[in-house]
Amino acid sequence: MTFKFPDTAGIFPQFILVVLCLLGIYTFVYGFAEAKAERKKIEEGQEIKNIFSWEENKLPLLGYALIVVYILLIDVLGFFVSTTIFMVGYMLFLKMRKPLTLMLVTLGVDVFVYFLFVMQLKLNLPSGLLI
Repeated sequence: MTFKFPDTAGIFPQFILVVLCLLGIYTFVYGFAEAKAERKKIEEGQEIKNIFSWEENKLPLLGYALIVVYILLIDVLGFFVSTTIFMVGYMLFLKMRKPLTLMLVTLGVDVFVYFLFVMQLKLNLPSGLLI
């Protein structure tokens, strides 16, 4: 699809495509190396860590659940309300407890997104059913 763009407009998407392909190849090769190392540990009788346990995956899964709830709430509460709630909730989930930091980061992101997408790019972000 990026090859249909004009020459100069397609350079950045093509660059990103190449970088993502290289990273995918690296991840693929690294995965095989890790699997080989784990097989060697098993053969030597060493105990390996269970990466599929609830304790090992609890925090990432809860983080994903918060993101899914955020995405579902955007249409109901609107972009800025749900983003504010999500950011504060996620920062608390990540154990950021300073109220000033929570407030300034959330306000900064909201103002930046509003200025860039609403004021400059003239995009209509979801306002939600409540507003």
